[in-house]
Amino acid sequence: MTLFKPLRSLEDSICELAANRFIVVEEKTDGDRTYTSLSATQLGRAALVSALPPDAALFVFADLQQATKAIALDTELHMLYLVTPTNCSIWQGCDWNHMHSVFSKLSPGERRVAKLVSHARYRYTLGLTFQHLTEAIRFPYAFHAFRYSRPFHPLTFQLHLRFFSALALFDVINEKSVDEVARRFRISRGTLQTLQQQSATYAAMVVAFCSRLGWIYLCELLKGFATRLAFGVRRELTELVSVAGIDATRARVFHEHDVTSMVELSNCTVKRIKEILSLAVPFSR
Repeated sequence: MTLFKPLRSLEDSICELAANRFIVVEEKTDGDRTYTSLSATQLGRAALVSALPPDAALFVFADLQQATKAIALDTELHMLYLVTPTNCSIWQGCDWNHMHSVFSKLSPGERRVAKLVSHARYRYTLGLTFQHLTEAIRFPYAFHAFRYSRPFHPLTFQLHLRFFSALALFDVINEKSVDEVARRFRISRGTLQTLQQQSATYAAMVVAFCSRLGWIYLCELLKGFATRLAFGVRRELTELVSVAGIDATRARVFHEHDVTSMVELSNCTVKRIKEILSLAVPFSR
């Protein structure tokens, strides 16, 4: 007697993994014995090492493969978008009029990223424009109307929201305060901090995925975003924030006083470290 009915048979699961090239199924012979051999492909090993489930691994693979054909490097927004998870829950009930206003104030480089992001698996280019946001504004309860209206695919709608998540995180890694970013996008501090933590974890998974696939150049571009998202710092502070007890504020003060690495920090006297840290701590009696 079984406690529950399996959702799929083992054979169906193996066939699906093989069809998506996670594993290779081979018939082998050992003397008089014939058996089926299952071996993981490079994609399968990458998914395992990065702890990505099969569906998520396929999503990330298609996302990164599309980016290798055209990636904007004039800002870090496109690279940050690639390590931003799809989390639509933080935008439930969002004010599309306000999002339209945010989009209208983007720089030319940021708008170029909005037009570049797409999903190769479904061949839908987002091309996020005023027209898309205007259509959302026309429907007060736009989630379903906007999501399923042609030519939008449900996944495409999620990627639109993912772009706004990347915009919020872009402000975070440029060391804007959580309060300031939360006000700009009209979300709560807790919601933004949750997104920040989720993105830091997701970024580490994506980098591990790239590394295992052998995509060295893309891996180098994305490396470091996990730490920067976790602490909300620019690239030059990543080494300092890795030291226990040094947060983003203290790292910035050290950097402003020409202590930019762990080597320079280790060469500082206790007196100098004390003087610098005193500038990062609010005065109290």
